Amino acid sequence: EEEEESEEGGKTAGQTTSAAAATQDCSTRLPPTTWTFVGKLGTGQYGEVTAWHGDDGMLVATKTCEKHVGEREARILARAGLHPNIVALYDVKQAADDDLVHLYMQHCGRRTLFDLVQEASTTTVQTFHHALLDVCRGLSQMHRLRIAHRDLKLENVVIDDIDGTARLVDFGMACAYGEGQA
Repeated sequence: EEEEESEEGGKTAGQTTSAAAATQDCSTRLPPTTWTFVGKLGTGQYGEVTAWHGDDGMLVATKTCEKHVGEREARILARAGLHPNIVALYDVKQAADDDLVHLYMQHCGRRTLFDLVQEASTTTVQTFHHALLDVCRGLSQMHRLRIAHRDLKLENVVIDDIDGTARLVDFGMACAYGEGQA
């Protein structure tokens, strides 16, 4: 991604290139702002996820991955649209001379369903119940759209820091399927 140093010392988002075509239907775009690195959220098989804070108060998660993986994930998330139990995709950026794609997504927090299970002695049954209902709602939306997540696990369900909503994340292995395919 092309980034420029701002006067405040933060980074400014680079130019959107052809990778953004994968998100033609995204209803939310990142506002132009200066971004400050917050920290690393995680590393997976297909990329690294970091948190960035905008000077406008917006907090985003950015997944950096190989172009073919990132564009596929962007198409899947754009197809899913805005759903309360699926991480929202805001934008896709790629520098012209870069083989990496940067997915700018809703920042939901660091806690996962795995963390809730680890904290089982202090987590209420009602909290588990709400989280599992949220997962079912997100999966139902994906399956209505004939999309298979293919990497569903406790670590790929993030619990929102603010309202406790569970959201499906990491669609790097997801794919669309047709009649008779799963």
